[in-house]
Amino acid sequence: MPAGPVIIDDGGSTRIRYLPEKGNGAMDSLLDVGRLPEGSPAPGMQGSQHTIAAAFANLTIVYINPDTAKPGEIPVAGGQYPPLAPGDKIVIVSGDLTFQVDIKVDSTVLTSFGSERSGLPLVTAKQQNQKRRYLIDAASTIDSVTFTPRGGSPITPFDATKMPSSYTQVHLSPDVPARAS
Repeated sequence: MPAGPVIIDDGGSTRIRYLPEKGNGAMDSLLDVGRLPEGSPAPGMQGSQHTIAAAFANLTIVYINPDTAKPGEIPVAGGQYPPLAPGDKIVIVSGDLTFQVDIKVDSTVLTSFGSERSGLPLVTAKQQNQKRRYLIDAASTIDSVTFTPRGGSPITPFDATKMPSSYTQVHLSPDVPARAS
């Protein structure tokens, strides 16, 4: 199935959507919350994982400034920057809940997990217009997005304490081939 974007945003609770070119973007393994296995971002913690059989090349963060109501865009990978590559990691923190994206060679692993204080993330699914989205209930707005390139140092391109936002979206997309002239 041709890959489409993965969108993680804070529309109330944290929402995760996968919009493939065909299909409904089902990621029902995110609903199977339990102890995460060894090798996961948080072994032994309560959480869930889903693997998408596609790798993504572009990472962009979009936010709306609450003072001006103007959108801002933070390109992180792809376009004018090097594309996402195997070994890259994106960590999205919403209060006590964390959502991590790990880029692999031919796949992308999405992991949702709580903290010792918050306990398990409650994940629910909703479907509308043949497209499915997943909500991490009780997750607050997105506090930060940290990107760690393989073998590199982490950077935090979005930190709500320094860049207030009334809405934040993390957008992962596949590499779009150049059009023939």
